[in-house]
Amino acid sequence: MCVCKAEDNQKKADRLYDLKMKELDQRACELQHAEEECRNAIGEATKNYNLAQVSFVFFFIFITAIYNAIVIMGFSFIYHLHSLCLCVEWDIKLLTHSLF
Repeated sequence: MCVCKAEDNQKKADRLYDLKMKELDQRACELQHAEEECRNAIGEATKNYNLAQVSFVFFFIFITAIYNAIVIMGFSFIYHLHSLCLCVEWDIKLLTHSLF
């Protein structure tokens, strides 16, 4: 009788151990998934930040070029580039809208 009870206790202990191992494995999988999502979110945020910086730099270069052209060629230059400025302004709006 004593041997039978010891075997039952061992089976119960093994079953509890297996359940605990499954629980720990499930937690590890969930943690790995959460870390992966976090890495992806950080990568996406970094990409968006870098694109915003690039668009700002290109916009600054464009404004500087227009300013230099106006200074060198005079204010009449504005009238000749009016349609170009409208096109570039439209492109910049599209670019900044797609970034944010």
